[in-house]
Amino acid sequence: MVATHLTEVIKRNASEILTRQDVQSMLDALRKEYPSVVDEVLKIPGAVGELQKILQNLLREGVRIRNILIILETFADYAGSVKNIDLLTEFIRQALGKQITANFVDDTSASIRGIILDPELEQVLAESIHEKPEGLVSTLDPAILHSFVSEAGEVIEDCLNKGIQPVVLASQKIRRLVREMLERSFPSIPVLSYSEIPSKVSLDQVGIIRLKQMAEV
Repeated sequence: MVATHLTEVIKRNASEILTRQDVQSMLDALRKEYPSVVDEVLKIPGAVGELQKILQNLLREGVRIRNILIILETFADYAGSVKNIDLLTEFIRQALGKQITANFVDDTSASIRGIILDPELEQVLAESIHEKPEGLVSTLDPAILHSFVSEAGEVIEDCLNKGIQPVVLASQKIRRLVREMLERSFPSIPVLSYSEIPSKVSLDQVGIIRLKQMAEV
């Protein structure tokens, strides 16, 4: 199929070099198979540029874009009312949840080995996020950021030392922030939102991230 070929070509490109022309070429080819979907997408002002950024976001975290029809349909559903690229990306990740989580599910138990965040920590991170035209911006205190990375590192290393390959889980609102905080020290540790996990997949909690300074209060 034309769509399959094009998505494989784009997947091989680094996210940073995916151009608007690449996206436009993909849409032009996809129109032959899915004219109504592509036409609906292109009615949205700035659609090509927004799709470029969303695809870059997905590719940057290793999300394959072979299910391009789901991406386009979800984009068409939300882009008219949601103008924040980071939020749009999260909605599309949710739609791709089954695909994204498939690599992390234990076939025997149908569960994900997950590290969760303490609810109080979740709240602190969520309150630091503000929606800006350019995306979601965090005003997190650098001291809390440093503490989070340190505490998360201990929990992740403990799992790895036990032979466990964990997934860090967070709410949809803070998933991207958590990923950004961990990617330098733990680039291979995936960060998923709860909304991405299919209902048939259960959670096997293997750790919890807390900030010591919170626990001491």
